[in-house]
Amino acid sequence: MDWPSTSPYVSALAQDFGLPLFRSWREGGFEREMLRNAAPTAPVLFESPDGLIRTGGEGPNGRRLRFPRSRPV
Repeated sequence: MDWPSTSPYVSALAQDFGLPLFRSWREGGFEREMLRNAAPTAPVLFESPDGLIRTGGEGPNGRRLRFPRSRPV
């Protein structure tokens, strides 16, 4: 998840264990995915030893907000 505490936390863990850290995320973050309407899922970006790689994001339009949902009372 892209909470503000996540990045420093996993960075500290990787450093303490002496591990390389490569992150991946969706362009626009979790919020963009939750609010997208008539748009494909966002591309994924990920770090690798060779640099930043971007892939995806060109699929069919989503239906996330097409059908309104009732809210619990």
